[in-house]
Amino acid sequence: MKNWVSQERCRKESKSVVACQGDRVCRHGLVDCQELARIIDEKYFGEAVPKKLKIAVTGCPSACVRPQDNDFGIMGTVRPQILEENCVGCKLCEKACKMGAIKVLENKAWIDTEKCILCGACIAACRKDALRAEKTGCTIFVGGRAGRQPRQGIKLLGLADKEQLFQFLKNL
Repeated sequence: MKNWVSQERCRKESKSVVACQGDRVCRHGLVDCQELARIIDEKYFGEAVPKKLKIAVTGCPSACVRPQDNDFGIMGTVRPQILEENCVGCKLCEKACKMGAIKVLENKAWIDTEKCILCGACIAACRKDALRAEKTGCTIFVGGRAGRQPRQGIKLLGLADKEQLFQFLKNL
């Protein structure tokens, strides 16, 4: 019996899907993590894979379940779009951006796409509807690992839609 338990524990299969509450509970959540995790679990749990596979789904770039440190990580993201005609230069978006990616110059908001982490904080802060979600999706990370020799996964794709996400999972 003991050998069976150790073999069972070491089988190479999709082991776990962890997810935060996402947009159901968290004010920062951009995607429905619970639904994504449920679908992934139904499709892939126990499936044979080349090695143990850990999957993490988080609703926003706060990354509470650390998707970068898992074999396959999914993080909700949103690309903000500025509607210049609505911007009054109030600087609420600038104050809300913890990355310093948004600046108000000559009473108009401007986004530095190199600094923006697609968190949507600027959209939530705007009271004049000058910022809106141009596209909501998921950033996909692969190859992360925790433990004694941790490694952060590489960003494979930003703002992937559900179809792209499940295509990547299918091809693993």
